[in-house]
Amino acid sequence: MSSRVLVTGAGGFIGSRLLDRFLKRETFDGEVLGVVDSARFAWHLVDIDLDRSPRVRVERADQFDSDAMRELLGRFKPDTLIHLAAVGVDPSAADSPLNLPLNHEFTLRLLDDFIGSGGKRFVFAGSCFEYGQVSGGSCVTEGQICVPVTVYGRSKLMATEGILGRVQTSGIEAVILRPFHTYGPAENPNRIVPYLIRAARQGRVASLTKGEQVRDFVYVADVADAFIAATLQPLPHPGKIYNVSTGRATSLREFARALDAILPGEAIRRWGDREYPENEIMTLVGANDSIRADLGWFPAKNLESGLEETIAWQDKYKSIYESLPSCPASSRQQPSPATAQDAVELSVLCPVYNEEENVPRVYESITRILGGEGIPFELIFSDNRSEDRSWELVTKLAERDGRVRGIRLSKNFGYQSSITNAMTHASGKAVVIIDADLQDPPELILTFYRKWKLEKCDVVYGVRAKRKDEPLWRKGMMKVFYRFLNAISEIPIPVDAGDFRLMDRRVVDVVNAMGERDRYLRGMVSWAGFKQLGIPYVREGRKFGESKFPLSKAVALALDGIVGFSMKPLRLGLYTSVGLLFAGFLLVCYAI
Repeated sequence: MSSRVLVTGAGGFIGSRLLDRFLKRETFDGEVLGVVDSARFAWHLVDIDLDRSPRVRVERADQFDSDAMRELLGRFKPDTLIHLAAVGVDPSAADSPLNLPLNHEFTLRLLDDFIGSGGKRFVFAGSCFEYGQVSGGSCVTEGQICVPVTVYGRSKLMATEGILGRVQTSGIEAVILRPFHTYGPAENPNRIVPYLIRAARQGRVASLTKGEQVRDFVYVADVADAFIAATLQPLPHPGKIYNVSTGRATSLREFARALDAILPGEAIRRWGDREYPENEIMTLVGANDSIRADLGWFPAKNLESGLEETIAWQDKYKSIYESLPSCPASSRQQPSPATAQDAVELSVLCPVYNEEENVPRVYESITRILGGEGIPFELIFSDNRSEDRSWELVTKLAERDGRVRGIRLSKNFGYQSSITNAMTHASGKAVVIIDADLQDPPELILTFYRKWKLEKCDVVYGVRAKRKDEPLWRKGMMKVFYRFLNAISEIPIPVDAGDFRLMDRRVVDVVNAMGERDRYLRGMVSWAGFKQLGIPYVREGRKFGESKFPLSKAVALALDGIVGFSMKPLRLGLYTSVGLLFAGFLLVCYAI
């Protein structure tokens, strides 16, 4: 049916497998364009041979930027849009404040733009968590009354309702697929299936709940085939919801026994070590009669063979998979281990002053990017005595998510002091500094992380190759300052580099031990030595709020850098004083 297919979220778990299935489908002669997050480490695509066919390719874009997606729709002109991109997929972010605006509101804007571009069919990735708590032990049908218990589930349900409304008013064809518990190759390592496999392989203790949760485990390639069926098959109804499920109920304990039958050795599991999360859904199994009848889809892979292929994939890509930490987030789908080896990997430090518009966006970005890659992290907001609702928002996030911490200073001590204070509270193996205005792209943190983890760089910093939406006078002033400072400094200080960087714990400890009061942090880090690497990037303009760093503060910081890292101003002052003294002496002699 469709000749041009656009796929959002193509760099994710299901999206990467969907591209793979399109590549292997010889009867499909159309064109597929997969959209991957800008600057994000799309490791899920590591085994996908995109050179195999020009029919399937990927392009990087900001998937939640309406202008970027509108431009892509106008240029590619897809017949079908498969919308997989979402926030809150990682269960630890299931109650993120940005679930509703991005999963619901953005989805409907994207659909409206798709309709306006002449699109014909919209395939939406809903969620089984739209159903919420289900009474009884029977399989859930698509007609089940939905009472979601998470913001993520509600946001998906609201999007579903909006899409079906557009079907009535615009005539667009729409298919809503609700995948159940999807597992398989390239699944994020912080999920329950990869975690149990790796724990068993490494002889690690798995700290679990009682394991009474009952789920419907469906293999990811089967889920991808369901999206292809929804794309290519004729539809009996212009707008309909389908469960993507096996109909097989499997408790977590039964799943573990199936895993034990495949893996050699004896796994060490502590059932009951963990409490069930609040509002845990104990049973969630889906009926698949409708999708079988209408689209001819059925699950081809049983649990046992699916686990065998999943284990084989993890073994084949062990080096890449093991570079991604396997700390499961606290969730309604899986338990979190509480073992020493699952300590915080990254501490993300964010200085805040009157940033109420940006605090939720920082939280969403960091949890989506780091949580989505399975990296154990903490997010520390250092509030410089904000006068708006910034601190209130930080405290609410900290109450809801144990990975978030807030520090409030007794007064506004300034930007550098705010960072310094946060560094003394950071517990991670590495520390990342990022401003709350998000002008520095949080996606670049994954590049920093890879350079630190795989190339053993101790400091990875961003180099501002281009600055958007800054006045020419400010750009010129900053260029002159960086080069002047580097020219007179006793040590080389990178030009065009701010405080956006990752530092190894050893570097952090050295900087924390320094006693300077008026700090120029980027100079202190350069002085510390170690292996350092710069990564060029484009610094975006500020989208929300106003800059809290006026010219006066920039000048003061520049003076701290000049005075703190060069003896030349002191020598110049000394030479000038001696010269004036000598000139005065000669003048006195002349007068006498």
